[in-house]
Amino acid sequence: MFHVNWKDIEPWPGYRNTCFERDLFAKILPSDEQVKRFEDYLSWAKVFTIAPGKTMLRHQCNHGVFVYVLDGKGKVEAGGGTKEFRPRDSFQIPADIPHAFINEDDTQAVTLLSLGWLCTRKGQQPQVQDVPEGEGATLDDLPVFNWFDEAKFTLGHDGTLWWTGWSDKMGATPEERMFKGHMMCTTPVGVALDPHVHHTGEIYFVEHGEGIMRVGDEEQPVREGSIILIPADEVHAIKSTLDDQQLNILIIATYSEALPLGSDKQNVVLSAVKEGNF
Repeated sequence: MFHVNWKDIEPWPGYRNTCFERDLFAKILPSDEQVKRFEDYLSWAKVFTIAPGKTMLRHQCNHGVFVYVLDGKGKVEAGGGTKEFRPRDSFQIPADIPHAFINEDDTQAVTLLSLGWLCTRKGQQPQVQDVPEGEGATLDDLPVFNWFDEAKFTLGHDGTLWWTGWSDKMGATPEERMFKGHMMCTTPVGVALDPHVHHTGEIYFVEHGEGIMRVGDEEQPVREGSIILIPADEVHAIKSTLDDQQLNILIIATYSEALPLGSDKQNVVLSAVKEGNF
């Protein structure tokens, strides 16, 4: 199982010394066979911390970027427009769109989970370049979603609760989307997401709580800040180990590496694994 926790990684000065970053996968991708199965669409997974009163330099990437706000309030300037953000907000910045992250608070740092997408589908290596103010491509709008605000949960399998975002809002065609969709799964106290399997790979990020994660035949303890890669068609399950707290998991559903991009079979198909509860 590939599992790291960003809080266990020492930060170092990030982009042009305008932030601190933790690279979750950089030293593991070349040697980890499970992680290699994500290389077609996962350019990076990083956590950026922007100090109080600082701005992460304006730049653009040659791949799309998905951002989830872990802590702090600030602003994102993207393609000429500006949006405010706060904890539990998520948004995606398309490739080649200049953007900057601004922390106007003089007392609290801003911490962002950043996932880079589709770079290697274009046959390119990840590239980041400075973009002066007023230059670069523009963006009509930058939708920002907060799953906690919307609180439109539906009952899922095994008694779990689900909020689903982005699946129909990430672009007009599958080729324009960074990934299949993102969801927030909540396992109430005493409830487990039992063993199941589907045709899309997934990334699990533990947003709150502690638990046990199973991928294939392996089990590991996970906690707030853990990120786990789950390859397509791999049996997986998760449950809380706390008696008084629910487990919140941000789930990124990727496209299947075994199916053509845009195929109808890219739809997530869940099936229970008939071997008892987790």
